[in-house]
Order: sequence, then C-alpha cells, then structure tokens
Amino acid sequence: MSLSVRTAAASLWMVGGRLLSKLIDFGALLILARYLGPAEFGLVAIAMISVQIVDMILEIPAAAAIGSLERLTPDVVSTAFTIALLRALTIALLLGLLAFPMAKFYGEPRLAGLLVVLALSPAMRGLSNPNLLVYSLKMDFRRDFAVDVLSKLIALLVSGIVAVLTRSYWALAINAVAATTSAAFISYLLGSRKVSLSLKEWRMFAPMMGWNSFAQIMQAVNWQLDRIVLPKFVSVASFGSYSNAANITSIPYQAIVQPVSRPLLVAFATGSDPERLRAGYLRASYTLTALVGPILVMVSVCALPIVEMVLGKAWISVAPILFYMAMTSAFTLPVIPMTALALSQGRANLISAKTFAELMVKVPAVLFLVSRFGIAGALWAQAFSSTAMVLSSMILVRRLIDLKLSRQVLQLARPSASLALLALIAHGVESMLYGRVHVLIVLVAAGALGCSAYLGSMALLWAISGRPDGPEAMLWSRVRKILAWS
Repeated sequence: MSLSVRTAAASLWMVGGRLLSKLIDFGALLILARYLGPAEFGLVAIAMISVQIVDMILEIPAAAAIGSLERLTPDVVSTAFTIALLRALTIALLLGLLAFPMAKFYGEPRLAGLLVVLALSPAMRGLSNPNLLVYSLKMDFRRDFAVDVLSKLIALLVSGIVAVLTRSYWALAINAVAATTSAAFISYLLGSRKVSLSLKEWRMFAPMMGWNSFAQIMQAVNWQLDRIVLPKFVSVASFGSYSNAANITSIPYQAIVQPVSRPLLVAFATGSDPERLRAGYLRASYTLTALVGPILVMVSVCALPIVEMVLGKAWISVAPILFYMAMTSAFTLPVIPMTALALSQGRANLISAKTFAELMVKVPAVLFLVSRFGIAGALWAQAFSSTAMVLSSMILVRRLIDLKLSRQVLQLARPSASLALLALIAHGVESMLYGRVHVLIVLVAAGALGCSAYLGSMALLWAISGRPDGPEAMLWSRVRKILAWS
C-alpha cells in the first residue's frame, strides 16, 4: 500500500474519530446551553484561561519526538510515561498556586475552586497510555478513534446529568475533567504493554523540549491573550458569548484539522525527495482549504440562524462574533500544515519564528483595541495577527522546502473562487429567508444551494485546469469505480 493511500486511510480514522467526538461535544453544548446561561459559561471560560496556558506551555510533543523511529522500545515508552507523569504533577502544582491570585485578579472568588478542579483535565490528558503510539507509527489510529468517542460519551452523560439536576457551572467543569480522565483509563484498557517509571531515554525528548517549549510559551500567549485581557473590560456574560463563539468556530479545527496533523507528520517525515515534499505540502494545504473552508464559510455567513437553532434566542449576541471569528479562521487554513512540516524536518525553531511574528502584531493590537473597543477590538486584533501568521508561514515554508510564494498562492485559486461563490449564494439565501421561515429551513436551503454551487464550481475549475492530482481526482476515481462496478 502506497504512502499516500496509507496516509489517507489513517486520516479517515483520525478525522472520523475526532468528528464523532466533536459531534458529541456539540450535543453536550446543546444540552448545557439550555440549562446554563452566558454568565456560567463566562465564569468557566475565565477559569480555563490559565488552565489552557499552563497546558500548552508544558505540552510535550511525544509523537513528534518519536516520529522518526522504526519501532518503540520499552525504555522509550517508559520514559514518555514518566515525563508525562512529571508534567501532570507540575500542572497540578502550578494551577493550585494560581488559583487564588486569578480569583483576586478578576474579582471572582468562585474561580479558585474551579481552577483546582479543572487542573485535573490537562493532567489526566497527559497520562494517556504512550503504548498507543506504537500503532500510530504504523498509521493505525483505530484505538485513538475508540478513546476519543468513548471518553466524550462518558463526559456527555455525566455533565448532562449534573446540568439537569443542578443548573450549575460545575457541569461545565465536570464535562472537561470527565472527558480526559475517562480517555486516560480507556487508553490503558486498549494498550498492549505495561509501562514503568524510567528516564533512561530522556535525551530523545530533549530537542523537542527546547525550541518547541519556547514556541509553546509564545503560542500560549498568542492564543489566550485576548481572553486574558477581555474579561477586564467586558462583563462575565459578554465574555461567555465571546467564548461560545470561539467554541463553535473551533469545532471544525478540532474535528478535522488537528487529527489530520498526526498522519501529516508521519508522511512528511518519511518523504525524502524535495519535489515530492513540496507537492505533498501543496496537496495538504489545498485539501484542508477545500474540505474545511466550506464549513467555516457557512458558519460565518449563516451565523444568526445557527446560533438561534443551536443555542437558542438567549444567545443571539454570539452571532456577530461568530461571523468574524469563522471568517478569520477560514483565512488561516492554507498554512496549517506548516507546523507538521517543520517538526518533521527537525526545524521546530521555524515554528517559534512564525509564532513570534504573530505575537509582535497581536500584543499591541489586543492591548490597544480591546481596552478601547472591547469585543470588537478583540476581533480586529485577531484578524491582524492571523494575517501576520499566514504571511510569515508562507515565507518560512519557502525557506524550509524552497517552495515559491507564487506556487503557494496559485494552488489556492480554485478553492478560493469556489468559497467566494458559496459565501455569496448562502448569504443571499439566508438574507431572504431568515425571519420568514423556521431557522432549520433557512440552514437547509442555504447549505444545499451554497454547497451545490461550491461543488459545481470546484468540479468545473478542476476540469478546466486539466484534472490535476488532488482530492477531486481521488473522488472522481472512486466514483468511476463505483459506476463501473454497478
């Protein structure tokens, strides 16, 4: 089986598992939003700021560190487990120390208890069975699929019961902790070997804990800076709306983009021919844009009916925030594979360079705009920093694999034109129907007409371009086989 076929199959398992788990998360959001309000979501979102920052800073990319190995030895597995255990203890200690200062900084005493409980979420996620990486190296992600789906189902059940019975913000905290704790337990049920405490192979992880740790500190600030500053200038309820808009926008990323990164890392690491590596990067960039772009554009232009249907009319203030967030996220899709490419080539320093460029724009933008314009300022700051990230990523890709900027841009011509058509048609349908018919009918009509136009445009432009390799060619090949078989 060729590398491209194995990568595609592995991606399907990872995307399928993450998509299912995100659908379950979406179901949890539907339930929790009906029993809790923006103030409860805002409170937990503030608590999660420090949790996510500490988690990201102390993240250790074990998969990247061992991606070049042909097989995992017991010593490597035990070292990975021991480092993860030390990381979990460090996270718990740091968040415990931050609990009362955070509560005082935001003037919200309930944050202290929340932080102590929420510290379990990143700690338990890091304690998952490292033996599952044995299967990842073989591009077998079926066990990851099971862990993702089963853990989310358990979290949905537990948090749903708590929300119905108490209508308390603790339901949100329990959802986060239950998901990672159950995932850790399930991973050991599916792992084939035992683990022990050892640091014998710690040197193998040291390079990734150098440049990558520096990049993670900057990335944590980049990712959370608006959330750190915003609660000081808006109400807890307004911050809850901002947080939920970010949660909805992140679903396509977490369901599709993140799980694809692991197969991409393996594929880039095994590619030695420079031209094949360039072609592989362009294909990954194009495919992510073509597959995830329509989802984010639809979420953006149909934000109003989506929010009303999913969260209810009490959350309608989320819609304008969601519109801008989703559109900005769609703009960054083409350069997502850059991180996997840099890690696969042992150039984690380039990730730091990309993050630094984004940080230099985001820090002054957030501090100035948020203090004066609140949520609108945060959205503008996000747009400016995303533009800096895209430009710096394209320049660094050119430096890394000698891929001209013109090739990177021209590769995106077909999906960009098709996405513009999708946005135009879906927005037109939404404008004509919203407020006149049920929101579900609005979404079905806008989605059906917009996506039909998108698929037709993609097919037409692909044919005009000479039917080059890519997702269209793979899909067309499958269709021809099905037609021939029938």
